[in-house]
Amino acid sequence: MGFALVYLLCVMVLLPALCTSDDTFTLSRATYYGSPDCYGTPSGACGFGEFGRTVNDGYVSGVARLYRNGTGCGGCYQEDCQQWTAMRKAYGAVWDMASPPSGSIKLRFQVSGSAGITWVQPRRALPSDWKVGVAYDSDIQLT
Repeated sequence: MGFALVYLLCVMVLLPALCTSDDTFTLSRATYYGSPDCYGTPSGACGFGEFGRTVNDGYVSGVARLYRNGTGCGGCYQEDCQQWTAMRKAYGAVWDMASPPSGSIKLRFQVSGSAGITWVQPRRALPSDWKVGVAYDSDIQLT
């Protein structure tokens, strides 16, 4: 009976200590812009202007640690968003995507043939003022 009591006491003392962790969560901050379209202010934050309002359909976030614990404007880092988006072959040599990004677009194509699989990338990106429905020549010939 004495061993069971000591065992129960150890479980009651040690279990709460084992279930507690100070490292599990990192404190951070979030900001909500209550405008009707949820795009925030017309001038944007930290001098970025319209960028944060329209990039990635307005889904933009900032981490307090990158913003010098919430006191800076993000001048201490540069965010380089590179997200692969699949394209679909519409017909012939025409490719499209459901939600194309705005601005200059760099493309690369993964092609396969008798020499194996390789990536082909045009020397120049699509211009930042590209238009829907206009054909742009990539100078790439796939045979």
